[in-house]
Amino acid sequence: MDVARRRTDSGGRDPGAPAFGRTRVLVALGMVFAIACQPTAGPQATGAPAATKLTFAQPSAIDTLDPQRASTATAYGVLINVHEGLITRDPKTMQPVPSLAASYTNPDPTTWIFKLRSGVKFQNGEPFDAQVVKFGLDRIVKPELKSATGAVLQPILDKVEVQDDLTVRITTKVPAPWLLERFARVWFVPPKETAEKGDDYVAGHPVGTGPYKLVEWVPGQRVALTRNEEYWGPKPAYKDLVFREIQESATAISELVAGSVDIIGFVPADQVEAIDRSSAAKVRSTETQVVLEVALDAVGRSGPNPLQNKLVRQAVNYAVDRTAIAKNILGGYSRPVATFLSPLIFGYDASIQPYPHDPAQAKRLLTEAGYPDGFDTELKFFPLAFDTKLLAQAISSDLAKIGVRAKLTQIGSSEVGPAIQSGKAGPMFILMVESAGSFDAALAFSNLRPGGASTYYTTQAALLRDPEAHVRRRRQALRLDRFPAHRSQHEGRLVAVTGRYLASLPGEGEVARLGPARWPGRARRSAAANDRPITLMAQ
Repeated sequence: MDVARRRTDSGGRDPGAPAFGRTRVLVALGMVFAIACQPTAGPQATGAPAATKLTFAQPSAIDTLDPQRASTATAYGVLINVHEGLITRDPKTMQPVPSLAASYTNPDPTTWIFKLRSGVKFQNGEPFDAQVVKFGLDRIVKPELKSATGAVLQPILDKVEVQDDLTVRITTKVPAPWLLERFARVWFVPPKETAEKGDDYVAGHPVGTGPYKLVEWVPGQRVALTRNEEYWGPKPAYKDLVFREIQESATAISELVAGSVDIIGFVPADQVEAIDRSSAAKVRSTETQVVLEVALDAVGRSGPNPLQNKLVRQAVNYAVDRTAIAKNILGGYSRPVATFLSPLIFGYDASIQPYPHDPAQAKRLLTEAGYPDGFDTELKFFPLAFDTKLLAQAISSDLAKIGVRAKLTQIGSSEVGPAIQSGKAGPMFILMVESAGSFDAALAFSNLRPGGASTYYTTQAALLRDPEAHVRRRRQALRLDRFPAHRSQHEGRLVAVTGRYLASLPGEGEVARLGPARWPGRARRSAAANDRPITLMAQ
């Protein structure tokens, strides 16, 4: 089941490995932010700041401040102010545009040439040049770094060549029309300092080329940044930024009203009206590309379980009332979706519809699967930017009505990654999917790649049976010569290619989705190919 959500803001598996499966309750999320009416650091009408500091409340822990290893939204919120890449996104269109690259060309399907800006320096004084780009791209794909972005790039990048101080030539093994989209999340580190002090030091001491630089990071408490007065681009209005970790939404709201916090990134739906009525802050929302899902262990990584039966997974999908959850639990800031792609994602297929809420059909399927009296299972959840426990309770209540008795277990946010990677996330767990931080469906499936950091459903046995299957399928999906009309020299987007890639997935798995949630921050869509009534990823 997937749910996409709306945000409030201040101003795959290996397609060739049949032992892969997942079921979801998908909801597209919107993002809701609360902003103090008189922030401690707001620009005056003249453009000069009325105060000097802006304080954000963030709902979860930062995993690392290494820009090439970070994987949480809270870390990205900090790092995007410190680091930059060759490409960034236009804030209005979200399309890739040059940043540290002054320009780029794509002379043939596998060649990209980037001309770099001159005079750019890291905050420690090291110059930014073509050697930095080569060092950064060589570093990010190293398996030992365990970079999710690097795992996407490693099978694709062939050569990174320095042509002169300000020119880099990048060659890919196959056409990669989404490369610019991915490069929007590839940020660079200073080579000399990184080589001398090591990766562990970089994880706690980010040094970039961006408009802010680190003052301190107190894990579990706060990150403080100050304006980089030597920044090559326009100087930001606020001198200081502070990111405070406040996991309890009630505490964050209290601090907002008291004036010690200026922006809350995520607001509980039931608090929106009260905040708007106050004189202390206002709430704003926008669609995001985030989708909530309930992942089901279809291959038994957590041990033998009923969810390995396709009929059981279908029953679970029919049992959950995504529309009611989107309306009542997520406050109408979300909507059901059929797959883990938000409607904002390039490649979203609106023709695919979510499972209908049909408890009678769910019971029939359970009986056919050999579970007429249901079964006991476990649903794990962890702190997100809203009341995850309330969501888990609503899902377990719907499941109980068909005889599926789900024990609820909360785990810490720092435990999620290791649990997924080790196959111990359980038979069911709630997950927030962000399409790999991209707006392109071709990248949204990167977390399903065998051996990927977030891959849960591909077994080692499947990899051993056919380790090159995913490579063949991806190459087939990226054969742009079949769809020349869909290739743009500058954007290189996939249209028919995306659909072909999805259609090549085996129709074995299912997912129940809630839909693109509208929640402060992001919204997502999904395009998926399934067999029969299954409208989720056919994995």
